[in-house]
Amino acid sequence: MPRSLSAGLVLALALVALPACGDDDDTPDGGPDPDPDASGDDILGQLAALPGVTVDEYTPSPEAIVEGYRYFHLWFTSPVDHEDASAGTFQQYVGLMHRDVTAPLVAYTGGYDAGWTYYRTEPARVLDSNQISIEYRFYADSQPATVDWSKLTVAQASADEHEILHALGSIYTGAVITTGGSKGGETALQHYRLYPDDVDGVVAYVAPVITDLPDLRYAGVLDEIGLPACRARLRAVQRALLERHVDIETLATAEPGVTYDRAGVAHATETAIVELEFAFWMTRGEVDCDQVPEATASDGELYQFLIDSYSDPAAYGDASLRVSGSQYIYQDMLELGYPIWMHA
Repeated sequence: MPRSLSAGLVLALALVALPACGDDDDTPDGGPDPDPDASGDDILGQLAALPGVTVDEYTPSPEAIVEGYRYFHLWFTSPVDHEDASAGTFQQYVGLMHRDVTAPLVAYTGGYDAGWTYYRTEPARVLDSNQISIEYRFYADSQPATVDWSKLTVAQASADEHEILHALGSIYTGAVITTGGSKGGETALQHYRLYPDDVDGVVAYVAPVITDLPDLRYAGVLDEIGLPACRARLRAVQRALLERHVDIETLATAEPGVTYDRAGVAHATETAIVELEFAFWMTRGEVDCDQVPEATASDGELYQFLIDSYSDPAAYGDASLRVSGSQYIYQDMLELGYPIWMHA
């Protein structure tokens, strides 16, 4: 833009636990009823005039519509390599909820495919703002025909976001806030670190700070979190799932539309079971301890609990790996780091 910070203030608020695999809300949130084009110029024309941008206005389902907003699909022509124009370009998706060009702009950096494309994030609700949801480079549909994995880096992704905000800054004049949860929170903080003048504030939810590959500091967390009785019951469920892994794999394979050609159903299921305890505490917590089944529960009950705790084997299925799984694993191993968890 550039854009000056308000006293250099960055808000890093761990308010809610959002799952790393996705954090869309399915509840319409109401909203203001302002003049959606206070500038007097039609926003569609302004967006279409941006260089390298393709725009399409759409109407979400009636229950999702927030009064006073218009909805757009934006495709930005982004360079594969911001340091080398000869590397070509790809089309990067951004979902836009437009209210008023003078209102603040909240940029949701989910870290994966685009989310919150027609529901407002908490900061957007608080500010009655415009909102964009930026799809991370090489995730979901924001991919070139052939992916150069070496360009899937924090620096390249932050440069994408910088150029997108710069382009939109020619239209939107209000304050800019970035937000995201888990990997999306990391993404928002990384962007601020590299381009502090782009934004007026950051609201990062449950953004992990990982300092090594792997980060052994996480190893003891699962021995201390929650009530001892709940931990013991949860671990008994994990053991039962592992002991019955063949039957659990059969249930995973039977899921409609899910295939495991890339990772194999055995590896996908075992990984999901090992991660169950971590996923439970990240997404559910003590309030759901009374919903942890007995280890003697049926295969179906244990499998459903696995899914309900956001540790679904399908997360390592072919479709998931194509959209985000392989990319995330690559980033973890190359640059972001990852936790390791273990117990006796």
